[in-house]
Amino acid sequence: MVGFGDAEARKLLQLGWRQGSTFVVQGRLSELTGFAEGEIAVVLTQSCSVVSMDLVKDPFIEISLLAREAQAYSAKSQNAVGKNMRKLSIPLDEDGRTIGFLVDINARRFLGRELFLDFAPDGPQSSVAVGERIGRWIGGTYSRAALPNNLVEFFREARFNEVIESVLKSKYEGNPIHGSVRSMHADWSSDEEVDFYDLRIDFLCDDELVSMEFNERLESAFGGTLPDIAKSGKLNLRLNVKDAMSTSFNEFDHMRRFSDWDFFSGLADDMS
Repeated sequence: MVGFGDAEARKLLQLGWRQGSTFVVQGRLSELTGFAEGEIAVVLTQSCSVVSMDLVKDPFIEISLLAREAQAYSAKSQNAVGKNMRKLSIPLDEDGRTIGFLVDINARRFLGRELFLDFAPDGPQSSVAVGERIGRWIGGTYSRAALPNNLVEFFREARFNEVIESVLKSKYEGNPIHGSVRSMHADWSSDEEVDFYDLRIDFLCDDELVSMEFNERLESAFGGTLPDIAKSGKLNLRLNVKDAMSTSFNEFDHMRRFSDWDFFSGLADDMS
């Protein structure tokens, strides 16, 4: 868009666009996203990028569908406290009533930021705190960490990736076990290109039965015992398997997303 700058950025701000803003999908937006008219969407993009003056640097606003929850909103529900990596429950104000909505990470789209100059947020009202909560959830759950080149090389050189991948692809109750692995998080000893690393990977499974089965298969495949499962001359590998029912997302605060197998877990589905 020619001429996008301070005036346009100020207009977006004045209209009320920020992280957490909601709107009803209509007309051109329905055509561009493929979402049905009348559905409600929420802005996922950080507020500073939403109202940035530079359209080249920040060309898009990322949005996601919202689904109205059937039950009353509960701040203690699993979806609200971050136990579900794919959906987040948030409280929004709709006609003076607090209604729970689910942010669906598998229903994301990107829209040109200039499109938001033509209308104001017209969906249920979201507080600044809710917007920030969405940001923490998005950043902590779906940010992709860059591993040191040496770490990646040592990991593959020892064929650790092949062993883990074979277990993820193995069948459990008729389906690949990776379909029950929600996400993977990692922590490593150095971001520098050094000669030896400690690498820890945590797998979050749907429930306790899956986590127990996955744990046993990893131990069988590596011929060791979790968490200190394997070691090469350049890499010490520790694995942990957890179940979502007894794990809160804040347990991964000190870790980063490990995205090598995201396409297995289903997190990449319907993200176009």
